[in-house]
Amino acid sequence: MGMQSGGGEEGGNECSTTDANAEQYPAWDASTIYTNETYTNETVSHNSFVYQAKWWIQGNEPGSDSVWVNIGPAACH
Repeated sequence: MGMQSGGGEEGGNECSTTDANAEQYPAWDASTIYTNETYTNETVSHNSFVYQAKWWIQGNEPGSDSVWVNIGPAACH
């Protein structure tokens, strides 16, 4: 079980644990088609965050476009 650091000199606002389930989210790939259907790869990890596609999408980088919903950090869930 990991720990989260909430401030101070040692850890600042950095997270010192990882999400045990983070591996279930594939890394974002610009060539992959993502949809909001539950049977497809609609949830991805990218730049330490987990994103979910709102609709059919390909090539739009998570975090830079409104077609992705930021679910939260891929660590410290």
